[in-house]
Amino acid sequence: MNKVLVVDSNKVLREMWPRLFKGKYEIITASSVVEARQKFKDHSDIKAIVLGDLDLSVNNLSLSDSKVLSDLVVEFRETFEFRIITASTDPKLRRDLVSCGCDGECEKYALKDLLKVIF
Repeated sequence: MNKVLVVDSNKVLREMWPRLFKGKYEIITASSVVEARQKFKDHSDIKAIVLGDLDLSVNNLSLSDSKVLSDLVVEFRETFEFRIITASTDPKLRRDLVSCGCDGECEKYALKDLLKVIF
């Protein structure tokens, strides 16, 4: 089963996605950049990464979403050869992340259909 790392600070979505994709994909979730890095290291067989939204006040960061996630994309892209998708609710952020290395973008509601295309 293909593993997908989903990074999003929204707890409801992090709990929903594994149930939604049960039996189709193994969803590994992370709520912060630090947790995303750790899960990425712990699961060397991840086949796709989805970057949603981060509530930076929850993550105790002072940078913008764009800077934090752009840096994460660049970092992952150094060693990760599979798909990185942005599913932020902010269209400008999605465009910024595509320009720095994401393979594509989608609205969160369309993630299920996009994963079908990828796999």
